[in-house]
Amino acid sequence: MSTSTPASPSRQSGFTLIELLVAAALALIVIGAASALLTTTARVQSVEQERIPLQESVRSSLEVIAQDLRQATGSRVLYSEASVPTDLKSVLSTNQVLSITTANTNGYFTIPKPGGYPSSNSFSRNAVTPVNSPNSAGRSCSDVFTGDDWALVMVGTQTRWVQTHETNPCTGNDSGGGNGNIKLQHHGYTLDDMSWSPDAALIKISVIRYYVGTAQLGTQNVSTLYRQIDGQDPQVVAYYISGLKLEYSPDGLTFSNAPTNSPSVVRVTLTGQESRTRTSGGTPTFSLTNSVFMRKATLNAAP
Repeated sequence: MSTSTPASPSRQSGFTLIELLVAAALALIVIGAASALLTTTARVQSVEQERIPLQESVRSSLEVIAQDLRQATGSRVLYSEASVPTDLKSVLSTNQVLSITTANTNGYFTIPKPGGYPSSNSFSRNAVTPVNSPNSAGRSCSDVFTGDDWALVMVGTQTRWVQTHETNPCTGNDSGGGNGNIKLQHHGYTLDDMSWSPDAALIKISVIRYYVGTAQLGTQNVSTLYRQIDGQDPQVVAYYISGLKLEYSPDGLTFSNAPTNSPSVVRVTLTGQESRTRTSGGTPTFSLTNSVFMRKATLNAAP
């Protein structure tokens, strides 16, 4: 009868101490690498989450500028060769400031024929221009013009900038018949070198400026994008906008930092940068560029 012989200790299965130490070291390396990867991923996600409000602010601000550019009329962008009055030369567009002209569609008034027509078709030598008020939109002169407003007088293809009186732009008796009894006062500008024709009219023009300045936000002064209409108090478009860069092109192909001809395309770059350091470290920044093609809208004396 045969009996089994027990295996010797040297032939029993198992891990040696060295093997266990190597396995433990490898496990620690893998766990460390996985932990580092998770930490890096969490940090990246945190940074991206913190950038979302800044990105949304830049995008929405860029869309506000684009909407104004698409609605621009007349010269659309104020530039040095646009034959603008001296008082507007201080707000010309540059590579950091954008000045846009927009027309008030409810501010269109026809101009009645001058006294003595047709023997004489000259406008008055005085700085007043009669208008038919109320206009076709039902707005009276005083509804539209409040003082220090800008308007374009149009006769055929001729245009002339005028600025209304600062406190009393509309004078006369508005009988409601639109018979020219209302006169628009515009200081410093006369129209006696222009000849009246039946299509003579004027329309209110607003000048909208965009620029980057600073604003008090809590206890901090932060870089801010402003929108200003006709020299009124500027409105805050967005905080933490640190840069506004503008380039102009007449054809969408060649761009320059300052408009020298009537541009049809404006390339706008906005940069947002928060002034405080985030919990994830560093200061988030975000830039976005948009080339805005403006419509070819010109003002003439047709209603």
